[in-house]
Amino acid sequence: MTAGSNGSIAITSTGAGNDLTIAGSVSSSLGTITLIGGRNIILGASAVSTGSIVAGAVALTATSGSISNSAGVLIASTANIQATGSGAAGVSLSASSGNIGGSGASQIFIAYSGAGAALTLNALSTDDVYLLQGGSGSLANLTVMARVNTAQSINFDSGLGLETYAITNNITSTDVNALLSGVNFSFNAVTGNLTTSGISTSSSGSIAGNITLAASAGFVNVNGLVTANGTGNVTISAAGASKDLIINSTVSSTYGALTITGGRNVILGASALVTENSTASAISITATTGSISNSSPSDLTASSANIQALSYGFDYSLSGTVTLTASSGNIGGQRQHN
Repeated sequence: MTAGSNGSIAITSTGAGNDLTIAGSVSSSLGTITLIGGRNIILGASAVSTGSIVAGAVALTATSGSISNSAGVLIASTANIQATGSGAAGVSLSASSGNIGGSGASQIFIAYSGAGAALTLNALSTDDVYLLQGGSGSLANLTVMARVNTAQSINFDSGLGLETYAITNNITSTDVNALLSGVNFSFNAVTGNLTTSGISTSSSGSIAGNITLAASAGFVNVNGLVTANGTGNVTISAAGASKDLIINSTVSSTYGALTITGGRNVILGASALVTENSTASAISITATTGSISNSSPSDLTASSANIQALSYGFDYSLSGTVTLTASSGNIGGQRQHN
């Protein structure tokens, strides 16, 4: 099935027990492709191909099941999904009641040919995809919505902007370790707690390298360096009235803003927040139903302070603004000295 020029294709299999199987090829020269399975979506080799370079170039939704690969190991020219356009094509896969791919030959193979592409993954359990570089393809945006105690894997060719992507999961929490270049990265732990042993991004061209971390229903613990090198903003939130956001390492950006929100408390260690951002929103911390506190056992100095706004204005006066909000609790407390 082929749509020429800007023609879009939408295929829907309704009913919770009905699958959508693509054994041939669904393609469009420049139009978007939308596939919805009432239960599963099953993809063969070269199942979906488009030259569209819009955010919704390819959108697949397995309503009550999974998105799977029936063709085994594939290469860029035979990948299940091929974004062949020369610009920022967006691919979105949703299986909120099942899996996206599986291990080894069961991965969903996605090939990108253009720079500035995007990938969004949302699965109830397994996320297992392989990103292939076709031509000069690269990612600019990676968004993952994951659940606790599930397998999370993104394998990738070099040159796409991903250098490290490792997810460690157990029955209570999800740990994220990632190194990305020229990619805005967003990770939402839909269930359970979220921890990170280290995340680093860097700016490239018009891509700032923003980092967004969220736990929809759990605590957030920052146990490794979270760094946006360049102009990237860092936003971290723990939702839920009883959920804390705890920063045990350093969250930093060279010139970006830092926004920290705890559903209950925000707990800061030494050198917890560091940026040279010079705007009125340089650092913003909100403890929604609790307090903002210092967990360091020692008195801190300028170089180890919980919050470090390091930007200087043109006249060498400090110009970055720090905002602390704890409308239902305290900001800091009195240290007891022996």
